[in-house]
Amino acid sequence: MCRIFACISADNCSPHDFLVSDRCSLLNQSTARPDKLQKDGWGIVWYGPELEIFKSPNPVFEEKELFMSKSGDEHRITIAHIRKASNPMGLPPEELGSYENTQPFVFENWSFAHNGQINHPDRVKASLGKWGEKVRGMNDSEIYFWLLMKYIKEKGDVKEAIKAVIAHLYDVWKEIPEDERSGAPFSALNMVLSDGGRIYAFCKYDGKGKNSLCYKDRPYYQMQYLRKKGMFAIASERTSMDDWKPIGDGKLLIAERNGSFKMESLQE
Repeated sequence: MCRIFACISADNCSPHDFLVSDRCSLLNQSTARPDKLQKDGWGIVWYGPELEIFKSPNPVFEEKELFMSKSGDEHRITIAHIRKASNPMGLPPEELGSYENTQPFVFENWSFAHNGQINHPDRVKASLGKWGEKVRGMNDSEIYFWLLMKYIKEKGDVKEAIKAVIAHLYDVWKEIPEDERSGAPFSALNMVLSDGGRIYAFCKYDGKGKNSLCYKDRPYYQMQYLRKKGMFAIASERTSMDDWKPIGDGKLLIAERNGSFKMESLQE
């Protein structure tokens, strides 16, 4: 599965330490475990005067210089993603990696990165109506993205949209005959999302899986956050020995540029 990093600050700041220099930087996470190489692409979104994005379908550890060159610029919001492709569609390996399949995904001023797997993505796509027509790649994360965009437009609220996404995934899953469906609608819905003004980080997973890639001392899917030097950072796993704190399962963290944040529960 993938790894995510996001940061937000009142003043423009560089995420270079988190992405490159820290012992467990995003770059170092890409090769931390041979059985979980993050080899299926990478991308970075920045919010300055406008949203900017750079993506590559190639392994980040084979493009270190390019990744490092993109990691030092100062912006008010940065979202970065490295990808180990899930394959719930059972695609041939050569079809997993492409620019269209690489995250983050963007729409209008929204940007999004996901870690986890949506099961039965073809059936979810078929339930999206006109939003399904926007899908360009062959991966479950993009379908999650457009499902979330659909409900953000309908609900006008990110928290309510996420709750609607979860209900939608369960509704699709329940319609599949028991002998054809997986054990759950998803393995994890971990994601970071931004509209350019704040960052939303949602942690939702099934509790399974190994420990984190690098320090190996926390659950693989348990997202973390850190306040440091005027910056609020969020990551799939901590990048350093600083005082990273966990985001609990079923929790939505909303971080503002002034350093304030709130944690809300989506558990019913």
